[in-house]
Amino acid sequence: MADAGSELSGRHPDGPRRRDRIVIGGSAGSLDTLRAIARHFPAEFPGSIFVVAHIGQSRSTLPDLLRKAGRLSASHPQEEEPIRRGHIYVAPPDRHLLIEHGKVCLSRGAPASILRGRRSILCFARLLRPPDPRLSVSC
Repeated sequence: MADAGSELSGRHPDGPRRRDRIVIGGSAGSLDTLRAIARHFPAEFPGSIFVVAHIGQSRSTLPDLLRKAGRLSASHPQEEEPIRRGHIYVAPPDRHLLIEHGKVCLSRGAPASILRGRRSILCFARLLRPPDPRLSVSC
């Protein structure tokens, strides 16, 4: 599988700029919606998906549930794991997920408030270093 972090031309030959990274955020009650979304991605999806859900410090089986619901692989990423296409990256419990230079980086920081769900996802999008025009954010 090709590395989604590799340089792309930035423009699709037939249209607008290509977006190959999708960020989806949810609260603790978003499980059914996240599984429904995972179910709709085709096995040959050319992008990468990043899921941030408010689950606190408890153990998470969300990657397993998303993998079983759809056709894409899913996991909690390892520190500095290279981004690959056709994969769902789920933020591990009690960790922040950052995208930096084609890799997934994990950090511990101040917890995001559940009441600021939409805002924390938008802040996540701003934390990309450097900012990535290929990113699509859904809150």
